[in-house]
Amino acid sequence: MSLLELTIDGEAFTITAASGREEIGAHFRIRADAIGNGSPAKDLLGKPFVLTLSPTTSGGDLVVNGIVVGARAKWSESGQALELDLGPAHELLAHGQDSHVFLAKTSDAIVKDVIQRSGAAAAKWSIGTHGAREHTVQHRESDWAFIDRIAREDGIYWFYDHDPNAGTTLVFADDAAKAEAMSTSFLHRLAHGVLSNEAWVASLASRTTALTEVFRTRDYDPKKPKLAIEGEVADAGAKRAVYEWPAVAKTANEAKQRATQALQALRARAVVVTGRSDRLSIRCGKTMTIESSGSLPEAFTKLLCIAVEWSISTRTPCEVRFTAVPATTPFRLPLVPRAHEHLGVETAWVRGAPQEIDADASGDVFVQPPWDRSTKKDDTVTIRARSGQMQLGRSMTIPRIGWGMLVGHLDGDADRPWAMARLVDGTHPTPYKLPDNMTQTAWQTLTSPSDGTLSEMVFEDKNASEKVSFHAARDMNVEIGNDEARTVGNNHTLEVTKDRTETTGADEKLTVKVDQSTTVKGAETTTIEGSRSITVKGNEEASVSGKRAETVTADRTVDVGKNRKLTVSGTMAATAKKGFTREVLKKLTANATAGWTTKADGGLVTTTKGDSTETVAGARTSNGKTGVGLTVKGALKDTIAAAHAVTTKGSASESSTGKATLTVGAALTATAPEIEIVGKSEITIQCGASTITIKSSEVTVKAAMLTVAGPMLVLDGAQVKHNP
Repeated sequence: MSLLELTIDGEAFTITAASGREEIGAHFRIRADAIGNGSPAKDLLGKPFVLTLSPTTSGGDLVVNGIVVGARAKWSESGQALELDLGPAHELLAHGQDSHVFLAKTSDAIVKDVIQRSGAAAAKWSIGTHGAREHTVQHRESDWAFIDRIAREDGIYWFYDHDPNAGTTLVFADDAAKAEAMSTSFLHRLAHGVLSNEAWVASLASRTTALTEVFRTRDYDPKKPKLAIEGEVADAGAKRAVYEWPAVAKTANEAKQRATQALQALRARAVVVTGRSDRLSIRCGKTMTIESSGSLPEAFTKLLCIAVEWSISTRTPCEVRFTAVPATTPFRLPLVPRAHEHLGVETAWVRGAPQEIDADASGDVFVQPPWDRSTKKDDTVTIRARSGQMQLGRSMTIPRIGWGMLVGHLDGDADRPWAMARLVDGTHPTPYKLPDNMTQTAWQTLTSPSDGTLSEMVFEDKNASEKVSFHAARDMNVEIGNDEARTVGNNHTLEVTKDRTETTGADEKLTVKVDQSTTVKGAETTTIEGSRSITVKGNEEASVSGKRAETVTADRTVDVGKNRKLTVSGTMAATAKKGFTREVLKKLTANATAGWTTKADGGLVTTTKGDSTETVAGARTSNGKTGVGLTVKGALKDTIAAAHAVTTKGSASESSTGKATLTVGAALTATAPEIEIVGKSEITIQCGASTITIKSSEVTVKAAMLTVAGPMLVLDGAQVKHNP
């Protein structure tokens, strides 16, 4: 008979039978039939237990520690009977769920942290070195589902070890070749026989399954788009292939390792050996050596036990059935999906260092989901995520810290987020009040560091109030590679608070179909390095309150189709490096309240096809180095309050088709090698009461006194009369 002992929370219970199952990658489960003590079965749930099994026909006890995970009570005439489900304490981590983010930690460090926070017993580790995981998210997963998933992703398997002294321990391992051996070897027994004290196995059978032969994986690094991140593992001539995207790898070596472990997991049960025994020393996760007389293939003489089932009672001997794989098999657990494999679009906040904008060279920003339970709100709680941009040739819109964002996940993987678009919230509302301004579309960019200013572009789509507005917080630069065309349907207003500079590389043409008004409250300077032509088909008025100076290095032509009136309140001076020509097609009226000076290094010509009236309050000077000419086809009237001077090294002429009147308030001076005055009918020169009248047939000189003096006087004529 076998000895079965059970204590629950220190209280002994009598059990009559027990059966159990253990498997790598699963919690063990034991069913025990016990005699109850009358207490409610629910009071036993979660209580710690110690189960000791001592088969009389096999060496070695099995001591298991854990908790009661289920209890059923039955009542009969003989009293209370209990059916108890016993399991590991770590199974409690499967109840409930959590959401958490881990940064730059290895899978074993993450598992240790989760187990420690749960209060469960520490695990035993037998693994090699694993690289740190950049970003690992536990999202709506139980602690145990999370532990199991990330362990499998790194090729780590787990099981429970039962030691009579140390008790039950959770073990993590990643190399079956280094698995601990069982305490004894086993003799392969070919037929049933009497019970023996020797450890034996029997009913050995193997099953071979056709499985995947090739595993290919690939990934993409947006910061290194040309980098080939690919991994492939295959047997010679293999055909049955699995392709995985994404590989969750940063380099080709990581992708190759991922492919290797994934293929090993798919092929771990390609060859499976089953058998039976009566020894409870057959343990999951350990290797067993089988001694054979030669009938057993060599590959089956050393096995890795991956599952064990046993049953025992006080009346029957112990029966053990096991499942194993050749010890040379690189054993891995198959990958499992997340509890929520395809994580959809979620919200998140932009985080970062203590500043308003925190982005790397690619524009990636930190985003923290609202379900993250970390109390920190900075760049230490999450990784950078790619930031979506507008569909343009190139665009750059960097989310600001604190903004709410719409976040997607590559292939639904919570470990690989990317920021899609900004969301409005109570802290960061719309730029304009809604629904009052719901017809507006606005783009605003905020000054950083913030000073309350912003730049924006606003479209107003309200019927009959459509408008597009641009606002630059400081400077605005517009560069157009080729042509620009603007059409303004109504008014156009431009206001420049300070200076304005325009440069046209070629020609400029301005057409004003009605009136044009230009007001310069300060000084105006116009520099024309080539020719300038002004045509006024109506009236033109120029009023200069102070001085006016014009300098023309080449020709200057003013063509007035009708009247032109020029009023100068101060002095007017016109200087031409070459000739100076002024032509008026009709009437000319000029009024200078001070002096008027016209100077040309060449000729100086003024032509008026109508009447010409010029009034100068001061002196008037006309200086043409090659000639001075004045032609008026109507009446000419010049009134000069001061001196009138005409200076030229060439010819000087004044001509009027009608009446010509020249009034000089001071001296009239004409200096030339030769002076010619021509009148078609009569020329009269008057000074006071004295006159000289020249007609076509006679010259009359009248004066109170006529004096003729000279070394020689010649009077020549047909008749010479003296005091007639």
